[in-house]
Amino acid sequence: MKKITLLLILLLFCQLSIKSQAMNWVPLTQTVNFSVFSMAAYNGSMVAVGLFTNAGGTQVNHVAAWNGSTWTAFGQGIRSSVSTVAKVLVFNNEVYVAGRFDSAGVVASKNIAKWNGSNWVSMAASCNNIIWCLATYNNEIYAAGSFTTINGVNASHIAKWNGTAWQAVGAGLQGTNVNDLYVYQNELYAVGPIDSAAHIACNHIARWNGSAWNTVSTGVPSGNGGLGLYEWQSKLLIGANTTSLGAEIHQWDGTNVSLFSQQIGALCYGNFLAFNNKLYNGAIPLVWNTSTLLWDSVGTKIYPVNTFCEYNSELYCAGAFTTTNGSNGNYIAKMGFPTGIKNNTDENFAMNIFPNPTNDKVQMDFENKTLINKVTLSNCLGQLVYVLNNPISKQEIDMSSFPSGIYFLKAESKERQSFFKIIKE
Repeated sequence: MKKITLLLILLLFCQLSIKSQAMNWVPLTQTVNFSVFSMAAYNGSMVAVGLFTNAGGTQVNHVAAWNGSTWTAFGQGIRSSVSTVAKVLVFNNEVYVAGRFDSAGVVASKNIAKWNGSNWVSMAASCNNIIWCLATYNNEIYAAGSFTTINGVNASHIAKWNGTAWQAVGAGLQGTNVNDLYVYQNELYAVGPIDSAAHIACNHIARWNGSAWNTVSTGVPSGNGGLGLYEWQSKLLIGANTTSLGAEIHQWDGTNVSLFSQQIGALCYGNFLAFNNKLYNGAIPLVWNTSTLLWDSVGTKIYPVNTFCEYNSELYCAGAFTTTNGSNGNYIAKMGFPTGIKNNTDENFAMNIFPNPTNDKVQMDFENKTLINKVTLSNCLGQLVYVLNNPISKQEIDMSSFPSGIYFLKAESKERQSFFKIIKE
Protein backbone atom coordinates (compact mmCIF):
# COMPACT_ATOMS: atom_id res chain seq x y z
CA MET A 1 0.00 0.00 0.00
CA LYS A 2 2.84 2.36 0.84
CA LYS A 3 4.45 1.62 -2.52
CA ILE A 4 1.21 2.38 -4.37
CA THR A 5 0.74 5.66 -2.47
CA LEU A 6 4.31 6.72 -3.24
CA LEU A 7 3.80 5.89 -6.91
CA LEU A 8 0.61 7.96 -7.05
CA ILE A 9 2.41 10.93 -5.48
CA LEU A 10 5.23 10.57 -7.99
CA LEU A 11 2.74 10.35 -10.85
CA LEU A 12 0.99 13.52 -9.68
CA PHE A 13 4.28 15.37 -9.25
CA CYS A 14 5.43 14.29 -12.70
CA GLN A 15 2.20 15.33 -14.32
CA LEU A 16 2.58 18.79 -12.81
CA SER A 17 6.18 18.90 -14.01
CA ILE A 18 5.18 17.79 -17.49
CA LYS A 19 2.45 20.44 -17.63
CA SER A 20 4.85 23.19 -16.64
CA GLN A 21 7.32 22.07 -19.31
CA ALA A 22 4.74 21.21 -22.00
CA MET A 23 4.60 22.74 -25.41
CA ASN A 24 3.54 26.37 -25.35
CA TRP A 25 3.36 29.41 -27.58
CA VAL A 26 6.86 30.59 -28.48
CA PRO A 27 7.90 33.70 -30.44
CA LEU A 28 9.54 33.42 -33.84
CA THR A 29 13.24 34.18 -34.16
CA GLN A 30 12.23 37.09 -36.39
CA THR A 31 8.97 38.91 -35.90
CA VAL A 32 6.81 41.69 -37.36
CA ASN A 33 6.20 45.18 -36.04
CA PHE A 34 2.41 45.36 -35.92
CA SER A 35 -0.82 43.35 -36.04
CA VAL A 36 -1.40 40.31 -38.30
CA PHE A 37 -4.92 39.62 -39.61
CA SER A 38 -4.60 36.57 -41.86
CA MET A 39 -2.13 33.81 -42.83
CA ALA A 40 -1.97 31.09 -45.50
CA ALA A 41 0.52 28.48 -46.72
CA TYR A 42 2.04 29.27 -50.11
CA ASN A 43 4.82 27.71 -52.18
CA GLY A 44 6.69 26.20 -49.22
CA SER A 45 6.28 29.28 -47.06
CA MET A 46 3.61 30.99 -44.93
CA VAL A 47 2.18 34.32 -46.04
CA ALA A 48 1.08 36.82 -43.39
CA VAL A 49 -0.84 40.05 -43.98
CA GLY A 50 -1.94 42.84 -41.69
CA LEU A 51 -1.02 46.30 -40.44
CA PHE A 52 2.71 45.56 -40.10
CA THR A 53 5.27 47.25 -42.35
CA ASN A 54 8.44 45.51 -41.19
CA ALA A 55 9.28 41.81 -40.77
CA GLY A 56 12.61 40.62 -39.40
CA GLY A 57 14.15 44.01 -40.09
CA THR A 58 13.00 44.04 -43.73
CA GLN A 59 10.57 46.59 -45.13
CA VAL A 60 7.64 44.49 -46.37
CA ASN A 61 4.58 46.78 -46.30
CA HIS A 62 1.72 44.66 -45.00
CA VAL A 63 2.50 41.32 -46.67
CA ALA A 64 5.43 38.94 -46.18
CA ALA A 65 6.39 35.25 -46.45
CA TRP A 66 7.97 33.22 -43.62
CA ASN A 67 10.13 30.21 -44.62
CA GLY A 68 10.73 28.96 -41.09
CA SER A 69 13.75 31.17 -40.41
CA THR A 70 13.47 34.43 -42.36
CA TRP A 71 10.88 36.79 -43.85
CA THR A 72 10.71 37.75 -47.53
CA ALA A 73 8.92 40.73 -49.07
CA PHE A 74 6.47 40.59 -51.99
CA GLY A 75 8.03 43.28 -54.13
CA GLN A 76 7.24 46.65 -52.59
CA GLY A 77 4.20 45.23 -50.82
CA ILE A 78 0.90 47.08 -50.35
CA ARG A 79 1.06 50.86 -50.30
CA SER A 80 -1.20 53.79 -49.50
CA SER A 81 -1.41 56.51 -46.87
CA VAL A 82 -3.55 54.24 -44.66
CA SER A 83 -3.27 50.55 -45.57
CA THR A 84 -5.10 47.60 -44.04
CA VAL A 85 -4.64 44.12 -45.48
CA ALA A 86 -7.33 42.01 -43.89
CA LYS A 87 -7.27 38.73 -45.85
CA VAL A 88 -4.90 36.53 -47.84
CA LEU A 89 -6.04 33.72 -50.14
CA VAL A 90 -3.93 31.31 -52.19
CA PHE A 91 -5.54 30.04 -55.40
CA ASN A 92 -3.89 28.40 -58.43
CA ASN A 93 -0.46 29.10 -56.93
CA GLU A 94 -1.13 32.83 -56.83
CA VAL A 95 -1.57 35.06 -53.77
CA TYR A 96 -4.64 37.29 -53.45
CA VAL A 97 -4.77 40.01 -50.79
CA ALA A 98 -7.67 42.26 -49.84
CA GLY A 99 -8.46 45.05 -47.42
CA ARG A 100 -8.22 48.83 -47.78
CA PHE A 101 -5.38 50.16 -49.95
CA ASP A 102 -4.65 52.07 -53.16
CA SER A 103 -1.77 50.20 -54.76
CA ALA A 104 0.18 46.95 -54.77
CA GLY A 105 3.84 47.54 -55.50
CA VAL A 106 3.90 50.17 -58.27
CA VAL A 107 0.50 49.06 -59.64
CA ALA A 108 -2.68 50.97 -58.81
CA SER A 109 -5.18 48.48 -57.39
CA LYS A 110 -8.06 49.40 -55.12
CA ASN A 111 -8.57 47.15 -52.05
CA ILE A 112 -7.69 43.88 -53.81
CA ALA A 113 -4.64 42.67 -55.76
CA LYS A 114 -2.89 39.51 -56.95
CA TRP A 115 0.73 38.37 -56.70
CA ASN A 116 1.51 36.09 -59.68
CA GLY A 117 4.80 34.80 -58.31
CA SER A 118 6.97 37.68 -59.43
CA ASN A 119 4.81 40.80 -59.77
CA TRP A 120 1.69 42.47 -58.44
CA VAL A 121 -1.34 42.51 -60.75
CA SER A 122 -4.17 45.03 -60.43
CA MET A 123 -7.69 43.64 -59.96
CA ALA A 124 -9.77 46.76 -59.40
CA ALA A 125 -9.43 50.41 -60.40
CA SER A 126 -12.12 51.35 -57.89
CA CYS A 127 -13.87 49.89 -54.85
CA ASN A 128 -15.84 52.14 -52.54
CA ASN A 129 -15.14 50.39 -49.22
CA ILE A 130 -13.06 47.74 -47.48
CA ILE A 131 -12.95 44.07 -48.53
CA TRP A 132 -12.85 41.84 -45.44
CA CYS A 133 -12.97 38.31 -46.81
CA LEU A 134 -12.12 36.16 -49.85
CA ALA A 135 -13.10 32.68 -50.99
CA THR A 136 -13.01 30.49 -54.10
CA TYR A 137 -16.21 28.94 -55.43
CA ASN A 138 -16.72 27.27 -58.82
CA ASN A 139 -13.19 28.35 -59.81
CA GLU A 140 -13.97 32.02 -59.29
CA ILE A 141 -12.75 34.47 -56.64
CA TYR A 142 -15.44 35.89 -54.35
CA ALA A 143 -14.80 39.05 -52.33
CA ALA A 144 -17.08 40.42 -49.62
CA GLY A 145 -17.07 43.24 -47.10
CA SER A 146 -18.45 46.73 -46.64
CA PHE A 147 -18.30 47.82 -50.31
CA THR A 148 -21.30 48.31 -52.61
CA THR A 149 -19.51 48.99 -55.90
CA ILE A 150 -16.33 47.58 -57.43
CA ASN A 151 -14.86 48.62 -60.80
CA GLY A 152 -18.09 50.43 -61.55
CA VAL A 153 -20.23 47.32 -60.94
CA ASN A 154 -23.05 47.58 -58.40
CA ALA A 155 -22.34 44.70 -56.03
CA SER A 156 -23.97 44.90 -52.63
CA HIS A 157 -21.29 43.69 -50.17
CA ILE A 158 -20.20 40.77 -52.38
CA ALA A 159 -18.80 40.33 -55.90
CA LYS A 160 -17.09 37.62 -57.95
CA TRP A 161 -14.05 37.74 -60.23
CA ASN A 162 -14.13 35.44 -63.29
CA GLY A 163 -10.50 36.05 -64.17
CA THR A 164 -11.04 39.16 -66.25
CA ALA A 165 -13.94 41.13 -64.76
CA TRP A 166 -16.04 41.68 -61.65
CA GLN A 167 -19.68 40.62 -61.56
CA ALA A 168 -22.51 41.05 -59.09
CA VAL A 169 -23.63 37.97 -57.10
CA GLY A 170 -27.34 38.11 -57.76
CA ALA A 171 -28.89 41.01 -55.88
CA GLY A 172 -26.16 40.70 -53.26
CA LEU A 173 -26.43 41.03 -49.49
CA GLN A 174 -28.12 43.83 -47.57
CA GLY A 175 -26.69 45.05 -44.28
CA THR A 176 -23.49 46.73 -43.17
CA ASN A 177 -20.75 44.15 -43.75
CA VAL A 178 -19.76 40.54 -44.44
CA ASN A 179 -17.33 39.00 -41.95
CA ASP A 180 -16.57 35.66 -43.57
CA LEU A 181 -17.14 33.44 -46.62
CA TYR A 182 -16.95 29.63 -46.66
CA VAL A 183 -17.84 26.80 -49.06
CA TYR A 184 -19.88 23.97 -47.50
CA GLN A 185 -21.76 21.19 -49.29
CA ASN A 186 -21.12 22.86 -52.68
CA GLU A 187 -22.65 26.18 -51.65
CA LEU A 188 -21.02 29.48 -50.69
CA TYR A 189 -22.00 30.78 -47.24
CA ALA A 190 -21.71 34.38 -46.04
CA VAL A 191 -22.01 35.50 -42.43
CA GLY A 192 -22.01 38.82 -40.63
CA PRO A 193 -24.25 41.78 -39.80
CA ILE A 194 -26.46 41.19 -42.86
CA ASP A 195 -30.23 41.51 -42.78
CA SER A 196 -31.19 39.98 -46.10
CA ALA A 197 -29.88 38.19 -49.18
CA ALA A 198 -31.40 39.32 -52.50
CA HIS A 199 -33.81 41.29 -50.26
CA ILE A 200 -35.05 38.11 -48.52
CA ALA A 201 -34.65 38.18 -44.73
CA CYS A 202 -31.78 35.89 -43.73
CA ASN A 203 -30.84 36.79 -40.12
CA HIS A 204 -27.05 37.16 -40.41
CA ILE A 205 -26.25 34.17 -42.65
CA ALA A 206 -27.07 33.23 -46.25
CA ARG A 207 -25.96 30.74 -48.93
CA TRP A 208 -25.37 31.07 -52.66
CA ASN A 209 -25.80 27.98 -54.89
CA GLY A 210 -24.26 29.52 -57.98
CA SER A 211 -27.45 31.07 -59.30
CA ALA A 212 -29.62 32.15 -56.34
CA TRP A 213 -29.46 33.17 -52.68
CA ASN A 214 -31.15 31.05 -50.01
CA THR A 215 -31.67 31.38 -46.27
CA VAL A 216 -30.11 29.11 -43.64
CA SER A 217 -33.05 27.95 -41.53
CA THR A 218 -33.92 30.75 -39.10
CA GLY A 219 -30.37 32.11 -39.18
CA VAL A 220 -28.31 32.86 -36.08
CA PRO A 221 -29.03 35.12 -33.07
CA SER A 222 -28.31 38.81 -33.15
CA GLY A 223 -25.30 40.35 -31.49
CA ASN A 224 -22.21 40.67 -33.64
CA GLY A 225 -23.96 38.75 -36.42
CA GLY A 226 -21.40 36.00 -36.66
CA LEU A 227 -17.66 36.33 -37.16
CA GLY A 228 -16.53 33.13 -38.83
CA LEU A 229 -17.48 29.91 -40.60
CA TYR A 230 -15.74 26.52 -40.56
CA GLU A 231 -16.58 22.89 -41.31
CA TRP A 232 -16.04 20.48 -38.43
CA GLN A 233 -17.20 16.86 -38.32
CA SER A 234 -19.40 17.37 -41.39
CA LYS A 235 -21.22 20.38 -39.90
CA LEU A 236 -20.76 24.07 -40.57
CA LEU A 237 -19.81 26.01 -37.45
CA ILE A 238 -21.08 29.58 -37.20
CA GLY A 239 -19.32 31.56 -34.54
CA ALA A 240 -19.19 33.37 -32.38
CA ASN A 241 -22.00 35.47 -30.95
CA THR A 242 -21.09 36.90 -27.56
CA THR A 243 -24.18 37.14 -25.38
CA SER A 244 -24.90 37.58 -21.66
CA LEU A 245 -24.63 33.78 -21.39
CA GLY A 246 -21.17 33.67 -22.92
CA ALA A 247 -19.61 33.00 -26.31
CA GLU A 248 -22.00 31.11 -28.56
CA ILE A 249 -21.13 28.96 -31.55
CA HIS A 250 -23.88 27.46 -33.68
CA GLN A 251 -23.79 24.61 -36.18
CA TRP A 252 -25.65 23.88 -39.43
CA ASP A 253 -26.08 20.34 -40.77
CA GLY A 254 -27.71 21.33 -44.05
CA THR A 255 -31.19 21.25 -42.54
CA ASN A 256 -31.19 22.77 -39.05
CA VAL A 257 -29.24 25.31 -37.01
CA SER A 258 -28.46 24.24 -33.43
CA LEU A 259 -26.21 25.32 -30.58
CA PHE A 260 -22.68 23.89 -30.73
CA SER A 261 -21.24 25.53 -27.61
CA GLN A 262 -22.04 28.25 -25.10
CA GLN A 263 -19.32 29.01 -22.59
CA ILE A 264 -18.93 31.98 -20.25
CA GLY A 265 -15.45 33.47 -20.41
CA ALA A 266 -14.39 31.37 -23.40
CA LEU A 267 -13.88 34.41 -25.65
CA CYS A 268 -14.45 32.29 -28.74
CA TYR A 269 -13.97 33.99 -32.06
CA GLY A 270 -14.37 33.35 -35.77
CA ASN A 271 -10.83 32.12 -36.41
CA PHE A 272 -11.33 28.34 -36.56
CA LEU A 273 -8.69 25.79 -37.60
CA ALA A 274 -8.50 22.00 -37.43
CA PHE A 275 -4.94 20.86 -36.64
CA ASN A 276 -3.93 17.28 -35.80
CA ASN A 277 -7.61 16.31 -35.55
CA LYS A 278 -8.28 19.00 -32.95
CA LEU A 279 -10.39 22.12 -33.36
CA TYR A 280 -8.82 25.46 -32.40
CA ASN A 281 -10.55 28.82 -31.99
CA GLY A 282 -10.51 31.93 -29.88
CA ALA A 283 -9.35 35.47 -29.30
CA ILE A 284 -7.52 33.70 -26.47
CA PRO A 285 -6.44 30.37 -28.05
CA LEU A 286 -8.81 27.51 -27.20
CA VAL A 287 -9.11 23.86 -28.20
CA TRP A 288 -12.36 21.90 -28.28
CA ASN A 289 -12.53 19.09 -25.72
CA THR A 290 -14.62 16.30 -27.28
CA SER A 291 -15.02 14.61 -23.87
CA THR A 292 -16.29 17.55 -21.81
CA LEU A 293 -17.79 19.44 -24.78
CA LEU A 294 -16.08 22.59 -23.54
CA TRP A 295 -13.31 24.84 -24.80
CA ASP A 296 -9.95 24.39 -23.03
CA SER A 297 -7.14 26.95 -22.96
CA VAL A 298 -4.09 26.38 -25.16
CA GLY A 299 -0.75 27.32 -23.65
CA THR A 300 -0.03 30.53 -21.79
CA LYS A 301 -2.62 33.25 -22.35
CA ILE A 302 -2.02 35.51 -25.34
CA TYR A 303 -4.60 38.01 -26.54
CA PRO A 304 -6.02 38.94 -28.98
CA VAL A 305 -5.48 36.27 -31.64
CA ASN A 306 -6.94 36.99 -35.10
CA THR A 307 -5.95 33.90 -37.06
CA PHE A 308 -4.48 30.38 -36.95
CA CYS A 309 -2.47 28.63 -39.65
CA GLU A 310 -0.82 25.25 -40.19
CA TYR A 311 2.60 25.52 -41.78
CA ASN A 312 5.35 22.91 -42.00
CA SER A 313 3.28 20.60 -39.75
CA GLU A 314 3.25 23.21 -36.97
CA LEU A 315 0.49 25.37 -35.49
CA TYR A 316 0.87 29.15 -35.77
CA CYS A 317 -1.30 31.94 -34.40
CA ALA A 318 -1.16 35.68 -35.00
CA GLY A 319 -2.96 38.82 -33.95
CA ALA A 320 -2.42 42.02 -31.99
CA PHE A 321 -0.59 40.54 -28.97
CA THR A 322 2.84 41.82 -27.92
CA THR A 323 3.91 39.12 -25.48
CA THR A 324 4.24 35.37 -26.01
CA ASN A 325 4.53 32.98 -23.07
CA GLY A 326 5.43 35.87 -20.77
CA SER A 327 8.23 37.25 -22.96
CA ASN A 328 8.48 39.61 -25.91
CA GLY A 329 6.96 37.95 -28.95
CA ASN A 330 5.31 40.42 -31.21
CA TYR A 331 2.10 39.55 -33.04
CA ILE A 332 2.94 36.03 -34.21
CA ALA A 333 3.87 32.77 -32.46
CA LYS A 334 3.94 29.02 -32.95
CA MET A 335 3.30 26.06 -30.70
CA GLY A 336 6.61 24.61 -29.52
CA PHE A 337 8.81 23.96 -26.50
CA PRO A 338 9.70 27.17 -24.62
CA THR A 339 13.22 25.85 -24.15
CA GLY A 340 13.61 25.51 -27.89
CA ILE A 341 13.61 21.71 -27.73
CA LYS A 342 11.36 20.25 -30.40
CA ASN A 343 9.52 17.01 -29.79
CA ASN A 344 11.05 15.34 -32.83
CA THR A 345 9.28 12.63 -34.77
CA ASP A 346 11.98 12.31 -37.43
CA GLU A 347 12.33 8.70 -38.56
CA ASN A 348 16.03 8.85 -37.69
CA PHE A 349 15.02 9.11 -34.03
CA ALA A 350 12.53 6.24 -34.20
CA MET A 351 12.94 3.62 -31.48
CA ASN A 352 10.90 0.93 -29.79
CA ILE A 353 10.95 0.82 -25.98
CA PHE A 354 9.64 -2.32 -24.30
CA PRO A 355 8.31 -3.49 -21.97
CA ASN A 356 6.79 -0.21 -20.85
CA PRO A 357 5.75 -0.18 -18.00
CA THR A 358 8.59 -2.35 -16.74
CA ASN A 359 9.53 -4.09 -13.48
CA ASP A 360 13.24 -4.42 -14.04
CA LYS A 361 14.76 -4.05 -17.51
CA VAL A 362 13.76 -2.07 -20.58
CA GLN A 363 14.92 -2.77 -24.13
CA MET A 364 15.69 0.03 -26.59
CA ASP A 365 15.51 -1.00 -30.22
CA PHE A 366 16.74 1.78 -32.50
CA GLU A 367 15.18 1.54 -35.93
CA ASN A 368 17.73 4.00 -37.30
CA LYS A 369 20.47 5.39 -35.08
CA THR A 370 22.38 7.48 -37.63
CA LEU A 371 21.50 10.72 -35.83
CA ILE A 372 21.51 9.49 -32.24
CA ASN A 373 24.80 9.90 -30.39
CA LYS A 374 23.62 10.00 -26.77
CA VAL A 375 20.81 8.62 -24.61
CA THR A 376 20.07 9.83 -21.06
CA LEU A 377 17.50 8.80 -18.48
CA SER A 378 16.21 11.17 -15.78
CA ASN A 379 13.79 10.74 -12.92
CA CYS A 380 10.84 12.98 -12.04
CA LEU A 381 13.07 15.34 -10.07
CA GLY A 382 15.23 15.91 -13.15
CA GLN A 383 18.13 13.90 -11.67
CA LEU A 384 20.23 12.05 -14.25
CA VAL A 385 20.22 8.30 -13.49
CA TYR A 386 21.62 6.81 -16.71
CA VAL A 387 23.86 7.94 -19.59
CA LEU A 388 24.67 6.05 -22.78
CA ASN A 389 27.02 7.41 -25.44
CA ASN A 390 27.06 6.19 -29.04
CA PRO A 391 24.29 3.58 -28.64
CA ILE A 392 24.19 0.45 -30.75
CA SER A 393 21.06 -0.74 -32.57
CA LYS A 394 19.78 -2.64 -29.49
CA GLN A 395 20.46 -1.64 -25.92
CA GLU A 396 19.18 -2.78 -22.51
CA ILE A 397 18.79 -0.59 -19.42
CA ASP A 398 18.70 -2.30 -16.05
CA MET A 399 16.15 -0.40 -13.93
CA SER A 400 15.71 -3.09 -11.26
CA SER A 401 17.34 -0.95 -8.57
CA PHE A 402 15.46 2.23 -9.54
CA PRO A 403 12.52 3.40 -7.36
CA SER A 404 9.03 3.09 -8.84
CA GLY A 405 7.90 6.13 -10.79
CA ILE A 406 8.08 7.91 -14.14
CA TYR A 407 11.36 8.38 -15.98
CA PHE A 408 12.21 10.40 -19.05
CA LEU A 409 14.49 9.05 -21.74
CA LYS A 410 16.12 11.58 -24.05
CA ALA A 411 17.70 10.62 -27.37
CA GLU A 412 19.80 13.36 -28.87
CA SER A 413 22.10 14.36 -31.70
CA LYS A 414 24.02 17.55 -32.20
CA GLU A 415 20.93 19.28 -33.58
CA ARG A 416 17.84 17.43 -32.32
CA GLN A 417 16.34 15.90 -29.21
CA SER A 418 13.43 13.53 -28.69
CA PHE A 419 11.75 12.43 -25.44
CA PHE A 420 10.08 9.20 -24.27
CA LYS A 421 8.30 8.43 -21.03
CA ILE A 422 9.07 5.15 -19.17
CA ILE A 423 7.08 3.89 -16.20
CA LYS A 424 8.89 1.78 -13.59
CA GLU A 425 6.40 -0.27 -11.53
